[in-house]
Amino acid sequence: MTRSGNILAAQPGRAGESLTDAGSSGWYLYGITHAATPDALRQVIESAQHAAMPGATGELVQALIRGELAAIVSIVPLADFDSTALGERLNDVAWLQEMAWAHNAVIAAVHERQAILPAKFGSVYLSRDDLGAALDDAQERLLAELSRLQGCDEWAIHLYADRAVIEQQVTSEHPALQRLRDEISVARPGRAYFLQRKLAGEEAAAVDDALVELARGVITRLRPYALDVVQENPTAGSDGAVGDEIEILRAALLIERKNQDVMLNEFEASVLGVVGLRGASSGPWPPYSFVARPEEGRHDL
Repeated sequence: MTRSGNILAAQPGRAGESLTDAGSSGWYLYGITHAATPDALRQVIESAQHAAMPGATGELVQALIRGELAAIVSIVPLADFDSTALGERLNDVAWLQEMAWAHNAVIAAVHERQAILPAKFGSVYLSRDDLGAALDDAQERLLAELSRLQGCDEWAIHLYADRAVIEQQVTSEHPALQRLRDEISVARPGRAYFLQRKLAGEEAAAVDDALVELARGVITRLRPYALDVVQENPTAGSDGAVGDEIEILRAALLIERKNQDVMLNEFEASVLGVVGLRGASSGPWPPYSFVARPEEGRHDL
């Protein structure tokens, strides 16, 4: 669960310039963090190097320092990220999985030690100067973002409902629906037919409303423990659903670590004893969903 875009805006190359025209190597960006002290940054880089970028280059993860910021990068062959090469590699599932794993592993390694603004997977800058200029231009904004995210993790929460169970509860307890049933029981056949169609529509609407309220109630209980919340529209056939369940809530929460346990306890309590409702959570993650990243000026997967 991420907001699309990029952390930085670099100066693009000359018009018509391809990646391979720009030079033999580029700068793959994992994310931006505080430059911190030399000792602290060295420890961060040592942790990240265990998850170095795979591929043709043997270059290790390193830091490009500009002012108070450090870009966590690896040098990569630009030919590997040219449009022609990518067109072939995007069909290589094993390569994509390995690249994505390494990208996220480096970000997670930094995140364990200090705040990081994750870059979009596949962010490649044509030169050191492009990346350095982007860091200079965005220094104040990025430092503010890092300050906001310090000591925080992203948690994903999902809420699943058995629609048939919820429907049974709603339709048996809803006064307006019961009145319609009473009308149908005494109506002539023609009127009963139209009332039955009306009843079916109102039952479906009542169940939909109940599901929305269940999801709203859970997220309302969790908001006091979150610095920020990003909600997504659940998709049909969610992988996390079991049996006849449907996903009714999918959200990312930015949680200060001191509030982690109380948030998880509150989430568990919000679904405890509610028949037909089940919750699932995952984390802690780096704050992928909470980085505002205007796009332009680099080549992305």
